[in-house]
Amino acid sequence: MKTLPLCLALVLFCLSLRAAAASTKVFFVGGYRASPAQMRCWEEGARKNSPGEYEFVGIPYPSGVGASFEEAVAGASTTIQKIVAEINANPNQSYLIAGHSSGAAISNTIAARATNPARIRLVDLDGFVPPASLRARVPTTCWAARNGKLLSRNYDAMGICGPGTRVYGDRHCNTAWCLHFSLVIRSTPADLGTDFVSRGYLGCNTNLDWLR
Repeated sequence: MKTLPLCLALVLFCLSLRAAAASTKVFFVGGYRASPAQMRCWEEGARKNSPGEYEFVGIPYPSGVGASFEEAVAGASTTIQKIVAEINANPNQSYLIAGHSSGAAISNTIAARATNPARIRLVDLDGFVPPASLRARVPTTCWAARNGKLLSRNYDAMGICGPGTRVYGDRHCNTAWCLHFSLVIRSTPADLGTDFVSRGYLGCNTNLDWLR
């Protein structure tokens, strides 16, 4: 009977360590026409390349929706509501919300509607730049990519984030489209062009440099 308190103390101690090591949950929103299959590919690569302290959820771009900010947000309204509700219901959980290309419209909106900004990080991957009011409220980094003089599609716009701007240095891309996708998938084809819908996620070698 005397050993019971000690056993209980050990259990509680282990549970406290597990809670302290709880992972950051990453919601990654794919860009225009990113499919569920491509998000499964991204998740597979993310789990393989992650140091282990993250939980990854890939969010496909809403089907049949255009690439504009307004269309993206309207098409993903149900997804946005669901994720915002989860974040607001878990004030002690850390979240990283990332959006690539047009998917940044969705990630920006999720971050803007969350009520616990202290537990959120927002990452914009060569997409719609978060407004200054959102960047002031939620820690934000904006990523572009370059290979020498070749720049990703939204390179100049990312500079609006000022001190929050980061540049990924790629060495294999020959096109702006490839650089645009290199922030998400390292194995994206060097000659990637307007065929990005079918080839952008080839190889599933997920780039997680922006987690650092």
